[in-house]
Amino acid sequence: MFMSIVITDANIFIDLDYMKLIDDFFSLGFEIHTTSPVLMELTQELGLKLKRNELTVINIDEEISERMGKLKFSKAFSYTDTTILAIAYMNNYTLLTGEGLMRKWGEKNNVEVHGILYILDQFVLGGLRTSFAIADSLEKLQLYNLWLPRKECSTYIKKWRL
Repeated sequence: MFMSIVITDANIFIDLDYMKLIDDFFSLGFEIHTTSPVLMELTQELGLKLKRNELTVINIDEEISERMGKLKFSKAFSYTDTTILAIAYMNNYTLLTGEGLMRKWGEKNNVEVHGILYILDQFVLGGLRTSFAIADSLEKLQLYNLWLPRKECSTYIKKWRL
């Protein structure tokens, strides 16, 4: 597996934490980035602990804020969302998110975008988890995360159970 730089939204960390896969996420071979507002949201609001030594946290300074101001974002996005989108766009990083609106913005702006199904597939392809274990994890996640695309989840579960 090649090393690529990904910038990760809060919902990805939340889903991985729910499935008890967050530590293994750092073993997939990605260089994982997020922004300071996402980290603050995860730690202060949700009490989630991340491996800070394996995570690059990008602070939103004046220069980044200025560059963000030149990008067009829907008012539906939170400030935290815009930090992730802007960093992905400005640095050509792969965006990892489970939010449909963020996915659409990324695709419209030529940002490579993937969600939790892609990450779970990487666990299987990388040999970190069996396909059966990942299928079980996704079934449990569907009970917790009601926003997941049901049809796609079903397709992946069937594939992983073969």
